[in-house]
Amino acid sequence: MIENNLKKYRKRLSITQQMIANELGVTKQYISKIERGEDTPNIDLCYRIKKYFENSAFEKSNGTQCINLKIEDLFYETNDVDIMNI
Repeated sequence: MIENNLKKYRKRLSITQQMIANELGVTKQYISKIERGEDTPNIDLCYRIKKYFENSAFEKSNGTQCINLKIEDLFYETNDVDIMNI
């Protein structure tokens, strides 16, 4: 499920694979592999992805939208997280 959520959150925030890869210190190809379900990031990278999405949502909303993702939100379909209406 992380493949779907990573892509969904990334697209909603208008973030390219290259942008998130640069920020996380991985390759664009690795992000692509995760989104295709060919690889699963370790827990450290999941935490960094979570923080990146939280910070990106805050910045794109000019500081008006603060989201609090849980690592589980990356792996499971939830209705709790409204990452973007920005």
